[in-house]
Amino acid sequence: MIESIQIRCAIEEFCAQLIAEEIHTSKGQRTLKEIQKLLEKQECLALKAADNTETLEQYLIHLTTAKALLVPGRIKDTLEEHSQFYSALKAGKADAAYKLLMAHLIMPLSMDLADNECQVSAT
Repeated sequence: MIESIQIRCAIEEFCAQLIAEEIHTSKGQRTLKEIQKLLEKQECLALKAADNTETLEQYLIHLTTAKALLVPGRIKDTLEEHSQFYSALKAGKADAAYKLLMAHLIMPLSMDLADNECQVSAT
């Protein structure tokens, strides 16, 4: 799990930098609109999942850190972290977006998950 998060950090940092650099271009604006649509879809799925365990399981199956989302309140926090990241990108603040992204990605490493798969402190 640590290695997959490290790989995601490298890839997503690169992507965040590209988006932030292109924020004032038509390509950058299209990317932002697509990210916004994805955020809205996540929020909708999270609302449905709150009332339906089967929907929650379908939502989680696609995520590499699914167990972290089973922690009470974590879905809401995740959506807020995604929103903050989007806001930083939209403002063209690459460094702030990067810091938010890294904190979000390494967060599962600090959690004591049920099967003790991750008991690493993210410092």
